[in-house]
Amino acid sequence: MQKMLKYLNTNTNDKVVEFSPEMSYTACLCLPQSPTTTAIEQNVKAAAIERVYLNGQSQTCRVGNALNTGIDNVVATVVYGEAMHSDTRKNEIIAEAEHILATGTLCHP
Repeated sequence: MQKMLKYLNTNTNDKVVEFSPEMSYTACLCLPQSPTTTAIEQNVKAAAIERVYLNGQSQTCRVGNALNTGIDNVVATVVYGEAMHSDTRKNEIIAEAEHILATGTLCHP
């Protein structure tokens, strides 16, 4: 995960959406670069833990999933998620990532 985040090179100009941040591990790695962050957690308990690490203003967490984030009008420059997602659902997850990514950004499966 650290290698991927280093490659993404997020900064204050980025709008990051993270699918299933895994109880704050990746959030803690990404947040020092101060991007606008929306974490998508699968349940209320996980979201509550995640919110402890977020500032609640430009860094938020919502309950949802990688197949349907509920994000309609937020445009992301970076979207990533844990590798634990099922292979059978990856195309749907990629479609959701493409839906919320800004025009001109790349989606790498």
